[in-house]
Amino acid sequence: MEIIRTVSKKVELALKKQLKNDAEIFIEEIKQVILNEYDNKLMGFKTDNKSKINYNSYRDEFILRLDNFQFVKDNENGITLDIPDMETFDFSDGLELVETMMEGLSGVYIETNEQEYSYIFGRKPRLADAIDKSVSPKNRTFLIRYTGKVRQVEKELNTRFVRFPFSNTPSIDILETGKLFVDENIDQWINDSIELANKEVVNRSNI
Repeated sequence: MEIIRTVSKKVELALKKQLKNDAEIFIEEIKQVILNEYDNKLMGFKTDNKSKINYNSYRDEFILRLDNFQFVKDNENGITLDIPDMETFDFSDGLELVETMMEGLSGVYIETNEQEYSYIFGRKPRLADAIDKSVSPKNRTFLIRYTGKVRQVEKELNTRFVRFPFSNTPSIDILETGKLFVDENIDQWINDSIELANKEVVNRSNI
């Protein structure tokens, strides 16, 4: 999204500088809107007390990725404001579960540890299938679809596997709220920046 409009040459440099300064404020507002949506849609839900998934740790990592996202890109025509989406946001190496939660799931899924997974499928799980690959094997959790076979294993083990709370859910694109927020406010942001840039040029002319 290009955020430099056609302006007089006198204010062009001033406007670019002003937009860069103002962008820091825009970005913090955008990040807060996205984080508020994260908390509203992906936090605060009821979880099984036997669940080994620490959802708070994913929130912390999500914030770090959001802080590291390059919202502003400088180019010869001005600056470009980029808003993260499902394609450009980095979910790799630690946020795959959040990506799954946002994409939605059809069907019921359960949490299993390595031993339970091996009992169900007759083989050890691959590391790539673990929700959190950084923890020790005994603490790894795996999401698998709840099927008749799994139901039978529950009976054999006289247990009830932990249900994944985001089973049978539609997509929850919390990043889209960032784009909508920008669409609603970008014109006002630019107009305010142009006004400040014009004032800066006038003040310099009067010196």
